[in-house]
Amino acid sequence: MSLTATGTPRTFRECSGDAKFTPLAESDICAQPKLEVERELAALATQTGRPRRDIAVLDFGCGRGQLVGQLRAHGWRAFGVEIGEQFVAAGAILSQMFSDEYPIISLVGADGAAAFPAGYFDLVVADQVFEHVADLDKVAADIARLLKPDGILIGIYPAPLRPIEPHYRLPLVHWLAKGRLQRALIVAMVRAGLGVKPPAETSRCAMAAIVAEYAATETFYRSTREVRRIFARHDVALDFDALPRLRMEAKLQRLSGVRRALLLASSRLLPLVRMHNLFRDSMARGVKGNA
Repeated sequence: MSLTATGTPRTFRECSGDAKFTPLAESDICAQPKLEVERELAALATQTGRPRRDIAVLDFGCGRGQLVGQLRAHGWRAFGVEIGEQFVAAGAILSQMFSDEYPIISLVGADGAAAFPAGYFDLVVADQVFEHVADLDKVAADIARLLKPDGILIGIYPAPLRPIEPHYRLPLVHWLAKGRLQRALIVAMVRAGLGVKPPAETSRCAMAAIVAEYAATETFYRSTREVRRIFARHDVALDFDALPRLRMEAKLQRLSGVRRALLLASSRLLPLVRMHNLFRDSMARGVKGNA
């Protein structure tokens, strides 16, 4: 870990320019929410006949709350939880724009649980969260607690066999078990100029130590089989095929001619759909109560 000019330790997120530390602006929430989230919410509204304001959504690991703001702007009753005060502070504009009986963005408790009653949410989203959780069983238990019976979970996280690790952008090292070999390779690669570029005041040598520490303590890659097994223990059944198919269908609607025909043919091949979960993003749709 490097030091700033004032002697303050630098974290990987600070050195990599993570946008989650940048205060959220009203313009940041104008975009359409993610396709998978919007589609699930629309289906819930249709199936239940409930208005948008009565359908509760939780962004578990919301960062500065950009998705929460997008959903609120589209009429959904959305909340977010995070683990650090800096994220809540970055999303402070949401509490000025919207009001509710619970804070729009809040911290998980000391026990790692969100401060909402059991069975409060129709939908929980965990986007780019699971790979940062050391004790996924504990998180799965709280997500299951928060979901209503038949509530939906959307979990999206970097695939375990993705060739380039998406946070520190080094090839293949996240395939290795944590330990001396992984650390040595990370340090050698970063010192050689690979991966995330360090800020001006941080040397490559210091950045190498920062990345190695981050890889050891804040990134955890698991197989889809292991993630499915963990959530099944808490009565949440995960399907890793549904969301990649949804993305393919959305692409089909935007294409025509030969490109459409090729994608249509490939979308019918389940192994190609499953490759998305191995080499790009693992995308899980879960239902509570059907495990």
